[in-house]
Amino acid sequence: IAGTKMSAFFMEDLYEDFIKISFRSKDDVDTNAFARAHFHGGGHINASGGKYFKNIHETIEDFKEKIEGEEF
Repeated sequence: IAGTKMSAFFMEDLYEDFIKISFRSKDDVDTNAFARAHFHGGGHINASGGKYFKNIHETIEDFKEKIEGEEF
């Protein structure tokens, strides 16, 4: 998608008490810093992951709020 700098994939596992999130980006968008700051995660600058201890709906709403506050 033209203009997209970062993507996020949310996975709900019925056997876990958290939502697993996978972040991917291009150029200098630091998904590692974003994952560490907001989602108990980390990784590399363009590929990282995290987890969030709320249900899928709350996780996505919180993600939307957090991403709006970022400057990419």
